[in-house]
Amino acid sequence: MEAVRALEAAGLSLQPQPGVQRALGRLQGLRTSLETWEERAAACLVAQPKQGLAEVERLVTEGEGLSSQLPSLDRLREACRRAREWWGRAEALQQPENYPYLDTLEALVGRGRPLPVRLDPLQHLETQDRKSTRLNSSHLCNL
Repeated sequence: MEAVRALEAAGLSLQPQPGVQRALGRLQGLRTSLETWEERAAACLVAQPKQGLAEVERLVTEGEGLSSQLPSLDRLREACRRAREWWGRAEALQQPENYPYLDTLEALVGRGRPLPVRLDPLQHLETQDRKSTRLNSSHLCNL
């Protein structure tokens, strides 16, 4: 983004000519697009309610189409990677052959909560975690 600003500043110091003016207009349009994307990315990272994985992935794809040097792009990519990893673990945990052990469930819920991406199964797993914790607590009291 700084490179675009530097080019724009350099272009403004040149003698006004039609070609220079067109290039400056394109640079200004690119700078505006980059700034708008950065604002959307920053908002996405702190959004409440959080955006879904598909929406965040679309934002990453859009950012990659603009520039690979966008400041927030790596953070969004990492958030998507971690969300996909979390989602895979959540799906595996919910398979009938994988009885959800309390510590694994608690750890998975704990890792999912801080991600800046809405994880649809998280609410269901949080409910399972609360139920399991209550059942475990009442079972221990009866011993």
